[in-house]
Amino acid sequence: MNEISTAQVFKAILRSIWIAIIVALVFGVAAFSYVNMFMEDVYRARASIFITNGGIFSEEGDETSIKSSDFTASKSLLPSCVGLLSTTEAKKELEAALNNEVKIKGNLSISIRSDDSLFIDIRYSAGSKEEAIKVTNAFAKMAPQYLGSFFNNTISVKNVEYANTASKIAPHTTTIAVTAALVGAVLVLGIAVILSLLDQTIKGENDILTHYDVPILGIVPDFEGLKK
Repeated sequence: MNEISTAQVFKAILRSIWIAIIVALVFGVAAFSYVNMFMEDVYRARASIFITNGGIFSEEGDETSIKSSDFTASKSLLPSCVGLLSTTEAKKELEAALNNEVKIKGNLSISIRSDDSLFIDIRYSAGSKEEAIKVTNAFAKMAPQYLGSFFNNTISVKNVEYANTASKIAPHTTTIAVTAALVGAVLVLGIAVILSLLDQTIKGENDILTHYDVPILGIVPDFEGLKK
């Protein structure tokens, strides 16, 4: 009786389906409650600066065009600017600008927006919208002067977008709750299937006919059951 039967597994799942649903609900509600009570919300704000080599625009009549040579030269500046803004020194200057009210750790992110862009995005994550917006905008305001000190003001750094809102990035309450519910359901069904496969008792004549090559001579009734 060691063969695994698909029907046996299916029956075990059906017998445990309501228990699995109940456990899934309990796990989901527990995870949802835990997230809301013990996990802090994290918000992220974004500001942008625009960096050029100072000569990227040229006036042609009533239109403003971009010189390809200046675009290429400006683009080559971006990695260096990102590196300078990501240094510990830049973070210390930001903390000083904020009167050391905030300690900048791993919450600050500086990145080039895209390969064909001259924008650098500044993102900061914090436990409140207000702090995320405040720190992000403070860094964006500091960036032009800070970068200018390294390039002797030979580049142009403009603040083109300040943060006016912050979006919630964690925790993902719904995802955590659904995952916990699925884990609870799978756990119950898995245990039910394993117990069913380990159960070697004979429950009826079908078990004898399935697993043993012997004829059935008769069936003894359950007289105790009939008395009840």
